[in-house]
Amino acid sequence: MSSNVSIIDKPVCYTHLSYTERVIIQTLKDEGKSLRQIAKYLNRSHSTISRELRRNQPPKNNVAYKAQASQRRSEARRSRASRRGRLRNEELRECVISLLKERYSPELISGFLQVHTE
Repeated sequence: MSSNVSIIDKPVCYTHLSYTERVIIQTLKDEGKSLRQIAKYLNRSHSTISRELRRNQPPKNNVAYKAQASQRRSEARRSRASRRGRLRNEELRECVISLLKERYSPELISGFLQVHTE
């Protein structure tokens, strides 16, 4: 792979690394490329590559970075990081939705609920 040409041409912004990017990281790392060279090739920050290697490197230091295992670790972390459900109480949720539809502000709704609920 040529280190002068980026095959992934996109603006630099935060997105999760794709499996394809992980395969490229693995390949370039096996070729002995530096973190900054890999980052430049992928049009990513070198800190993104460093973080990826730190988070998804196998526990044993003598084992090389593997894209497939890293993808599995990343997906497992993402599935555990689900957001907490809000307004699980159906009656409370319907009340909040009704007040929002009447164009009450969230601050007013919050105050209303503090006064009218236990």
